[in-house]
Amino acid sequence: MTCELTVHPGMPMPKGYGFLPKGIRYKTLHCRKLTHEAGKPLYIVVDKKKQVGLRAPNSIIHQVHAQAKQTLPTRRAATEKRDAADITKAAAELASQFPRMPTNEKETVLKHGFRKHSGRVGRTSLLLLSRKVLLAVIAHVRH
Repeated sequence: MTCELTVHPGMPMPKGYGFLPKGIRYKTLHCRKLTHEAGKPLYIVVDKKKQVGLRAPNSIIHQVHAQAKQTLPTRRAATEKRDAADITKAAAELASQFPRMPTNEKETVLKHGFRKHSGRVGRTSLLLLSRKVLLAVIAHVRH
């Protein structure tokens, strides 16, 4: 059974535990998983209704940091491959919807409308690819 307890940052740290700040999804996921597998309690640190991190056994935190460092190149390569595939699919859809669009304009639409961490329409997972491409072109023409 998983034991997760919510605590305030001002509460004392349990003996043998350390703090893992929120932010790196890989570390958070693996820290949570390994703590549950070890049968130890996991403390979720919440401040003003927002999660700020986890308190987990020090040994597990060190293990997770080592794994993250070791697997970073592989994870980055996988992300780049996935992003390249997404851009390729978007380029194919753009070519099918707008076959007479000049090449430099296509590149501009793809580079601008599908930029990572931008909050732009091309990055959303809520719309179909055809709709994302159409909205990216409309935004490009508008601006």
